[in-house]
Amino acid sequence: MESNRRDFLKASAGLLGASTLKGYPVWAESSGEKTKGASQPGGFEHTGIWYFLPSFFEYSLGPWQPTLPANPDLAELWKQTIDWYADNGLNFIVIHLGPYGGESVPIGPDRIRFGWGYHYVLNFDRFPEARCLDEDFVKRNQDIVRQVTEHGRDKGVAVYTHHYNFLAPKTFVDAHPEITRLEFLRKGSFVDAHGKLQCWDMRRLLYYDVCWNKPLYQEFVISCFQEYHTLFPAAAGILVTPGERARCQCVECIGERPNAQAAKVARYQDSPQKRRTIAHFVKVFAKTLNDMGKKPLVRSWIAGVNEQWIDVLPKGVTYVTKYSVFDLTDGGPDPKIIPWIKAGHDMWLMKEISGVENAGPLVLTPPDAFDRIVDNCRSLGIRGVMGVFNSEWDYCTEENEYNMPMSYFSPTALANDAVIRGKSVQTITPTFLADPGRLS
Repeated sequence: MESNRRDFLKASAGLLGASTLKGYPVWAESSGEKTKGASQPGGFEHTGIWYFLPSFFEYSLGPWQPTLPANPDLAELWKQTIDWYADNGLNFIVIHLGPYGGESVPIGPDRIRFGWGYHYVLNFDRFPEARCLDEDFVKRNQDIVRQVTEHGRDKGVAVYTHHYNFLAPKTFVDAHPEITRLEFLRKGSFVDAHGKLQCWDMRRLLYYDVCWNKPLYQEFVISCFQEYHTLFPAAAGILVTPGERARCQCVECIGERPNAQAAKVARYQDSPQKRRTIAHFVKVFAKTLNDMGKKPLVRSWIAGVNEQWIDVLPKGVTYVTKYSVFDLTDGGPDPKIIPWIKAGHDMWLMKEISGVENAGPLVLTPPDAFDRIVDNCRSLGIRGVMGVFNSEWDYCTEENEYNMPMSYFSPTALANDAVIRGKSVQTITPTFLADPGRLS
């Protein structure tokens, strides 16, 4: 059994095969110049990568800058990253506002597990009670995001941010006790849920699982979207993951329940109330961004394998979906994207480049699986493909060999065996796990 497993994992190295290059030129280790043929690969109109780490406020190292400079500049490193994207045929990037690296974060230690970092960059003009960081600190952060988004616009690389929902600064929630006064178990039975809210960020500035169905919270979230794009007009839009963290146990969010234990379990289960809540959020989110001329992107993570969600979620929104829920199979991929297409949804494909979560990490996928996924998606009219660096789920270790299938996302990037094959993740992207102090 173990021998078969080793053979299977070894075979997965075939992911970066010549068949994926489709005749495109091979990327050299350090070009610095625009490479011929850097058009969008495989007929996709949108190709890019979403990073859990680094955020806007962490060092972005990679083939564009393998080691940390003596006097690193966050904005300049991200500009180099964007230049590399543009040179290699990628036209969007998704960067978290919320720092993730813990003690190694250059602007100060923090780890926001769900990417929600509006308090790092917003003035909260409509809701000043949400302010929780020093004004000068916020202004310096604004300057970084402004430089990066403007450079992306100028280079033709759309810069998105991403976050999970539903979060809010403690200062905002504490100032509005009505937000945590919830109907619990049955209609008309109210409780104060303030003491139930958790903080998972290192600085303990954010509450998680805030109730979307509270009108004041909806106003607050809308104001965050609006202020973000007002402050950073060059930003392309936002990618959101509704449903995580969306674990409110009130009657509006999960329906009536017989007891507290049943409610606790139900927050992770499907229900008509949950579908209605998330669908309303998506509708509000999309309208807010569309009204500002920005692109809303929504991960369809919440739907899982339950096709009942497909008809509930609003049309006219671009959904970014895992092609299948579990791709670690010998029998080829399970095409969960097809029902979404048949229902008339606009879809982009999302596939993990690394990580061991259930999106099907490419390093553990049968060798021909992603070729087949790409071919199937093209035949279905899929126009966008998003790679994911998933640092939340055991990103990769220094000991692991790493085969980075970037040729699916860029026709010219990282396709040279001498550059990639058999090298550790620390060799290719040394900043993602390492302490920046070790990289000089």
